[in-house]
Amino acid sequence: MNAPVRPRIVFVFSGQGAQYYQMGRDLYEAHPVFRRVFDEAETVVQEAAGFSLLGRVFGAPASQPMDDLATTHPALVAVGLALYETLRSEGVTPDLLLGSSLGELVAATAAGCCTPATALRFAVAHARCVVEHSAGDGGMLAVLGPLTTLQRLGDGGREAYLVGENFPGHFTISGSNAVLARIEAELAALGVTFVRLPVRTAFHSPLVQASTAPFLAACKQFEFAWTPRIPLVSTLTTGRVGRFTPEHFAAVVAGPLRFRDTLLALEREGPAYYVDCGPAGTMATFVKHNPEASARSLPFPILTPFRNGRRNLDKLIDQLRAQT
Repeated sequence: MNAPVRPRIVFVFSGQGAQYYQMGRDLYEAHPVFRRVFDEAETVVQEAAGFSLLGRVFGAPASQPMDDLATTHPALVAVGLALYETLRSEGVTPDLLLGSSLGELVAATAAGCCTPATALRFAVAHARCVVEHSAGDGGMLAVLGPLTTLQRLGDGGREAYLVGENFPGHFTISGSNAVLARIEAELAALGVTFVRLPVRTAFHSPLVQASTAPFLAACKQFEFAWTPRIPLVSTLTTGRVGRFTPEHFAAVVAGPLRFRDTLLALEREGPAYYVDCGPAGTMATFVKHNPEASARSLPFPILTPFRNGRRNLDKLIDQLRAQT
């Protein structure tokens, strides 16, 4: 009897909201590849943005909100790329790449659409355009409740923008700070749990569209190969990305995300090991709580706020070795 085929390996890259100070520090201290890639990112960001990425990411306590876009954009890219190269150095390679929000830029870089240095400069430029041109202050709110919760809210619920349903009982919304404050008060009165994400921008809503034109103008300085060398899936379209362009990325950050629909589409193709290449294990949690995932599909967080990255990495490697 033939042994069952190992599930596909899908690397999943998360975006804004997953970041925190000290993210990746355990692997930075323990793994030479992670440290090398992060140090290379430090050099690029110093030149492109004029500050020390290492100093900002590791220079503040983890309890302090990390919500300065100028820092978080390149930091998330650096952590994702460092983790990707760390996994590859350990013999863990993806069959498929899945990007969500800013994570799609990291996934596209891993797929060979641009160099790590270009991706970091791209992230710096995008953060600058969003800060300078987006309409007013805003934010994002994660809600632990069914989507029908929105129907129980007053004007705030109608003025907010649904970012997406991540799994049954968990969705995210964007809006102005005033709107989100009203919604938080209403949710508290209803006894619904919510978390304000460490983001000062209402991503995935019309409130960021004013930054699109200046961002696309800034992108003329960057070089892209466009076509991914590794299959790349977007949570904006729920399907494969044929060409990764600045226009596509602008649509990603302004449009709603469809993680649950994307996962369902992938599961129709067969089971997978979903390796979370973000800083907090957020995407692995989304997979874990989605009933669409088959019994043979497994989520694997690597980095988490509990600084257990080395242990989680070893667990993944042991699991894969057991399959061969």
